[in-house]
Amino acid sequence: DFVNKKMTATSKNAKLILLLSEWEEPEIKMTKRAKATVQDLLQFRRAVSYMDDKYPFSHAFGPASTREMCVDSSQQVYGRLMESAEDGATAMPFTVFSVLATDESGELQNGRMRSLIRLFRPDRQGNVS
Repeated sequence: DFVNKKMTATSKNAKLILLLSEWEEPEIKMTKRAKATVQDLLQFRRAVSYMDDKYPFSHAFGPASTREMCVDSSQQVYGRLMESAEDGATAMPFTVFSVLATDESGELQNGRMRSLIRLFRPDRQGNVS
């Protein structure tokens, strides 16, 4: 059973990587030639330094220095989130994310909840796809 799950996960990852490889870079059109400031260069170097990290998102997310690693890590995060869902759930229940809308004392913050709903857009059954 473990081998079948691993094979299924591998084929899903391969499909995701195939979809990601179809990405086309956006065309950047500059209307006028602007000189870069020292601040612009420092900001660019800081941004590039994040990309050179093996864990650009966080250690909890996992390694993401390549597309393949990012796909694997995102699948593992999804799996960990689904573990906190009810048994037999086939879609991610929004309640898994609602914990992010609580403050330090565990009280639900309406503004945070509205922001999460706008970001994740749960369906009428309360699932996120």
